[in-house]
Amino acid sequence: MALGCLEIGFLAGRLSAPSVAVVEPTDISADTEERGDGNAEDDCHRDETAPVAADNRMSDSIACAAESLMQQHTVVTDTVRAGRFLTTMARIHYGQMEYWVYIYMENAGRLGDPDRLEAGTVVVIPPASKYGLVAGDAAKIREATAKAAEIYTQYKKG
Repeated sequence: MALGCLEIGFLAGRLSAPSVAVVEPTDISADTEERGDGNAEDDCHRDETAPVAADNRMSDSIACAAESLMQQHTVVTDTVRAGRFLTTMARIHYGQMEYWVYIYMENAGRLGDPDRLEAGTVVVIPPASKYGLVAGDAAKIREATAKAAEIYTQYKKG
């Protein structure tokens, strides 16, 4: 199977919860010639009762599962730089600058004081759906403002 560096976690014979999948572009023409007409969609959903070697079916199943995982778990990142802070990122990604706290929470283990982030720091932008974020939602904005106060109490000296 010529998918490049594909890393998938297995647990008791099944795919585990969200794994990181890294796929490097490679030439798969040899694989598609062996498997069928080269239509990846058809190859992923073809009739598994067709006479195919067991290891080919397993390889195809792994490839299809990996493709599905990568589509479901796309990680969005952004980079801190001059004039681009967590509040700027929150406004761009969520439509509400107060939601910066959710970006901070997603990356808290490596950020420190949110007012002193170094330029070049790459942060993960969680999907808005993870926290139920909607621009203009007064209740969520109040919640975010309260979380911001909690975060700042860790770094502000009395």
